[in-house]
Amino acid sequence: MLTVLVVVAVLNTAISAYYYLRLIVVMFFRERTSDWQEPRMPIGLAAALLITVLGVLYFGIFAGGIIERFSQPAPIIGIASK
Repeated sequence: MLTVLVVVAVLNTAISAYYYLRLIVVMFFRERTSDWQEPRMPIGLAAALLITVLGVLYFGIFAGGIIERFSQPAPIIGIASK
């Protein structure tokens, strides 16, 4: 039974290797059919990307403090202590 699973896995690996290696060949080793033009990015999209990248870096580097802050129980407001 495991032999069938190994054969299926090897066939899937061969198919995916052919697909992705062909993609790399088309992207990098074939001549262009048209001239390359630099893509234009609107300033709003650039700002959104910058904010997103900075947020990911901040949460990735300083995750401990943020986790500690949100794992504390919330204070109960409005209940008078006797």
